[in-house]
Amino acid sequence: MEVKYFDKKLLNNISPEAKIIFDIFRDQVRLVGGSTRDLLIGKKPKDDDFASVLSPLQIIEILQKNNLKAIVTNQKYGTISTVINDKNIEITTLRFDSNQKGRVCAVDFIDDYALDASRRDFSINAIYLDHCGYFYDYFQGIDDLKNYKICFIGDPNIRIQEDYLRILRFFRFSCEYATEFDCKGLEACIENKEGLKILSIERVIKEIFLLLSSNNHLKIIEALEIYKKNNILSNVIENKFCLDQLNYFFKNIKYFSGFDDNLKIRIALTFSDVILGNFIKFKEFFRKLKLSNEYYNYFLAIRNFVEFFDNDCLSNDLEAFGNINFQFNDLDKILKNFYFYLNYDKKTFLFDALIFYIINNNLPIISFQKIVKIIKDFNLPVFPLNGEDLLSLNFKGKQISIAMDLAKKHWIENNFNSSKSQLINYLHNLKIW
Repeated sequence: MEVKYFDKKLLNNISPEAKIIFDIFRDQVRLVGGSTRDLLIGKKPKDDDFASVLSPLQIIEILQKNNLKAIVTNQKYGTISTVINDKNIEITTLRFDSNQKGRVCAVDFIDDYALDASRRDFSINAIYLDHCGYFYDYFQGIDDLKNYKICFIGDPNIRIQEDYLRILRFFRFSCEYATEFDCKGLEACIENKEGLKILSIERVIKEIFLLLSSNNHLKIIEALEIYKKNNILSNVIENKFCLDQLNYFFKNIKYFSGFDDNLKIRIALTFSDVILGNFIKFKEFFRKLKLSNEYYNYFLAIRNFVEFFDNDCLSNDLEAFGNINFQFNDLDKILKNFYFYLNYDKKTFLFDALIFYIINNNLPIISFQKIVKIIKDFNLPVFPLNGEDLLSLNFKGKQISIAMDLAKKHWIENNFNSSKSQLINYLHNLKIW
């Protein structure tokens, strides 16, 4: 049943790029999905996706007539893209899907918005907005938004079996827009969990990371607890979720100001046991996830910092630093360690590693705040030595890195005042081998 809702003011909140598309296509397109959902709850829309009664070829022709480049994103499924002001906009012909298997299905182009809405996953994603300011709602999506509910369109089992990724999308959207998990939807997700194993690991990981990005911390933990309890992801990745660490981070989020939206530290805490475990298993686990080198190097940096911290017995220093009776003259030794760590990687990595280390070792959180305050604006002086200097001292291979570390420690212990000649003399007098 079609329900119309008119709000001219909300039409004024659409992006300038969406207004251009409406001006060009008028009543031949409607905004749909995330944009309409966000408009109705007072959020600024991120993406502009349009549905159209026009065929892909007609959409291409009209875009080109208006001096806009038409990009054939996926013509089989009716999607044509264009770029306005560096923003990507998709226009998709109304369609009916059949014989659906994941992202693959047979497609019939249609001119019926209600039928197009029926193929979508959740009611809140099937609300359309026209150029006059009318919202078209075919499955009570507006009511579900107002009542903080995420409901599948039609039979949840059928919707999920069309694309098993909808299991993970159900949890992600529930974290963002619902006060509780819809019972029928949740039952269907658990019942169909075996289907997740046919999905690519990239699609699964993307959804998990989007879930972890939510601002609804309680719901994230609740969703991951359901995953773990019901082995929902056991066929895709091992149930390695360390919920105690992640929950502790969320409960103390105010103490980690500036790091509260840090997705990578959330991921690291979630997989704490993997990061702290056997190195071969660490590499194998993240290899299976097919993460980018950026992510892998981040987790490796966290692991390496933790090893540094353990070798230097940093937990004892952090315990002392968190003590209200801590004397400022005790700070020198601790800070020199941190300045040494800064030689190895970026400050942000160091701070993230500290969060990780403090939480996993149940250390005083106040110690983190104190250290961040002192180190954040610290500019490490340029270290005087380089590899060529060490070669001139006849150091070779691994000897160079060991000698460099020793020289840096000596330099830091002397408050960064040792010159190149002094450091060379220091190394020359050392009997390392």
